[in-house]
Amino acid sequence: MSTIQSSNGNQYIAPGIGLSTAGYIAGSMASGAIGRVTNQVICGPILANGLKENNGVDTNAIRKALKIALDSTGMKDKGVTIKDYSGCKPSDIKSMNRIVKEFLVRVLKRKEKVSVLDFVNAQAKESAKLGANALYADKAIHVNIDRAGITAFHELGHAINENGSKFWKMIQHSRKFLGLVVIPSLPIIAMCKRKKVEGEETTGPIDKVTTFIKENVGKLTTLAFIPVIAEEFKATARGNKIAKELLSPELAKKVSKCNKMGGLTYVVLGISAGVGAFVANKIKDAIAKPKLVKNPEI
Repeated sequence: MSTIQSSNGNQYIAPGIGLSTAGYIAGSMASGAIGRVTNQVICGPILANGLKENNGVDTNAIRKALKIALDSTGMKDKGVTIKDYSGCKPSDIKSMNRIVKEFLVRVLKRKEKVSVLDFVNAQAKESAKLGANALYADKAIHVNIDRAGITAFHELGHAINENGSKFWKMIQHSRKFLGLVVIPSLPIIAMCKRKKVEGEETTGPIDKVTTFIKENVGKLTTLAFIPVIAEEFKATARGNKIAKELLSPELAKKVSKCNKMGGLTYVVLGISAGVGAFVANKIKDAIAKPKLVKNPEI
């Protein structure tokens, strides 16, 4: 049992590992619940509404425009291709078990560099086959043009960001580090850190940094999404411009509306992640808080 001495003379008993663990678990569960509700209740319907714009569109016009765009933007020369999954059947979709198995085999063989992002992209590609989304990865735009062709222009924007601009390539690649390391780490650091009692001072640079993260975890988590949102909006702007140049006004409007819906979900996710981190931290602190010693021995 450790004690905490504050500058105002009060003495506290620090929470034990049991309470700290319980607080961490409860906070994590609350944050996870906020994320699931955000995806299912807000982002899911927004994306579905955006994909409705693809209903009844001239997919041949989209294919023709994308082919022209690959040439005119120089992406074809950069090696960017379009992987069209039109005609893909549900039986062609890999199960989650198969995706996990293939990923683990690649990891165990150690013949190539494999990251968590490869696993995430593998799932997204299977989703793209059914037209639930589109994806730019491995120098290819993965899309089911028959079901979600209008989303391909946004993905072409991502391709241009990576291959046509050093700045936006840097921002795009920073997303991987932010998404896989920084954003998940901030709430973990905050919940692993004990809340300072009144009058307790920070000691050393590490304590100061972790205390700052704990006290501002919600804001910092949302701020970490800014490069993600910025790169998404830049890809949308590029995609909309290409669509406006190569498609009919009516079809270009559908592309723009779908892209706006997709961009909105990233803003929502950024806010939701910040709220989730804030709530998780507060719950952990409420469960695992230092206990004031009323009559400390002096």
